[in-house]
Amino acid sequence: MKFIDILKSLYAINGMAAILFYVPQIRSACKNKSPMRSVSLVTFGGWSFGGAVTVLYAWLFAHDPMFVAASFGGMTGAVSMFCIVVSKRLTYRHISDKAPIEGPRASSRGGHAGSLTGERPRAVAAPHPRRPLLAFRRRKNRDTSLSPLPRACLELLTNN
Repeated sequence: MKFIDILKSLYAINGMAAILFYVPQIRSACKNKSPMRSVSLVTFGGWSFGGAVTVLYAWLFAHDPMFVAASFGGMTGAVSMFCIVVSKRLTYRHISDKAPIEGPRASSRGGHAGSLTGERPRAVAAPHPRRPLLAFRRRKNRDTSLSPLPRACLELLTNN
């Protein structure tokens, strides 16, 4: 067996392994009931774009089906994570990641709610949505109201 054949086989195995490594991350992200602000949209967006470029290169220039398949699998994983995180941030934007944990043992033991029973902790919703996002000192003749679009953008940016 030649070195090039061994390298090709390792590339195929590595490509399939990379695809399989996305499965637990996607599964965990789908089960998550929070806005997932600790996951970087810039990173997964960049990987998605890079994956799309790689797929196009493999298909149009390299003409290697194994290269196309491995690149497409990696791109699919990155795009899936990007879409899941965007969906979670839009769905759970009213929940604060830094909110206290509710439950009978949350404050008495210093742990998470139900830590002895195996229950998962639940996040408490953020303050009422009609309250202002930022605390301004009110001054005379100063308008502190925000329209809905800048308010939503500010909320996404400040809650990372």
